[in-house]
Amino acid sequence: VFALGHSLAFLVALPVRTLYLRRPASTSSTKLPANTTNTANNAALAVFALRPLLCGLLAGSLWLLGAYSVFRAGQIIGVTISVSVGRCSPLVAVLWGLIFWREAKHA
Repeated sequence: VFALGHSLAFLVALPVRTLYLRRPASTSSTKLPANTTNTANNAALAVFALRPLLCGLLAGSLWLLGAYSVFRAGQIIGVTISVSVGRCSPLVAVLWGLIFWREAKHA
């Protein structure tokens, strides 16, 4: 039910996001003079990119798999232990970023 709700919200939000990003930008937020039109590099037009969308869907699917695993483990070993282990996921993400991706190399 939870995944269906998120999928429905995504399907509703995608066209709304696309329409919102295609609106003309106000001249106060740009560095161009008010009478200049730059259609070649108009920052107000959003380009729909498939790769970020697929990366987001993959990340959401992995999150859903992890949440399902925590709930399933709660039935087997108990809610207290499974939720405690599930709450360690930010620590695992930080360690993964530091060790594998070397995110703090130039920090």
